[in-house]
Amino acid sequence: MIMTKLQQHIDDLDRMVDSGTGVPKVRSQIAFIALEVDKIETSYAQLAEAHTKLEGSYEALKNTKRDPPPPDLFFSGEIKGPVDLSTD
Repeated sequence: MIMTKLQQHIDDLDRMVDSGTGVPKVRSQIAFIALEVDKIETSYAQLAEAHTKLEGSYEALKNTKRDPPPPDLFFSGEIKGPVDLSTD
């Protein structure tokens, strides 16, 4: 969506140039586009940093030796048949 919005502003700039809009307004549009590009670059840098940290955390977790799960306290490993749970 950000790129669509940016493309719209670039298209507006193109129309401004084609219609002979004054230099101050064209420069203002260029400055606005530059601010939008800066926001995108900042977001990209933040995402790249977060991705790098996430990869590091994933690798550390993947290489962590984990203890096996505790034995099941309710299952002995044998099934002896039906169990009557009635309270009669």
